[in-house]
Amino acid sequence: MIMRAYGSRAFAPRKRGSTRWKGVLAALLVGLVSGFVASTALNVRAPIELTISTPPLPETFEDGASDEIWSASNNISVRAPRPNALVASPLVVEGLERTFEQNVVVRLKDAGGRELAKVAVTGTAPDLGIHGPYRAELIFDTPRTSSGVLEVFQNSPQDGSEIDKVVVPVRFE
Repeated sequence: MIMRAYGSRAFAPRKRGSTRWKGVLAALLVGLVSGFVASTALNVRAPIELTISTPPLPETFEDGASDEIWSASNNISVRAPRPNALVASPLVVEGLERTFEQNVVVRLKDAGGRELAKVAVTGTAPDLGIHGPYRAELIFDTPRTSSGVLEVFQNSPQDGSEIDKVVVPVRFE
């Protein structure tokens, strides 16, 4: 039997590994942080500039005249046809709207009040509360009278009544 002599450190717990794992962990953390910073910097997008404008209302024109006829509430306008214009079928009606669900009703009547044509159209406003253009085409038979009126309005969401009405006098060919 061989006997060996052991020193006082022989039975002390061994240190597992070295401090190398701390260096690896530090390098890993630095790499993750720098990768996140670089990724964020490379994915930065330029801000989108959005310009929303509404058409000038009649009272904002210098001479007080405009190319459009507006309702009293400034929610509906008629750009075409002009008042007392000579019209024929098909009649193209254009203007701007700021109405409930962008719905507009366009109706043509003769001088006797008989309805010649009526159509509901939807405007194309980019968002709520902003004026958007609408366009309607009315096809009608030649009326018995030489004049009439074009009415553009919206139906009230509360009771269905006609509100924001614009009335444009017209003459028939």
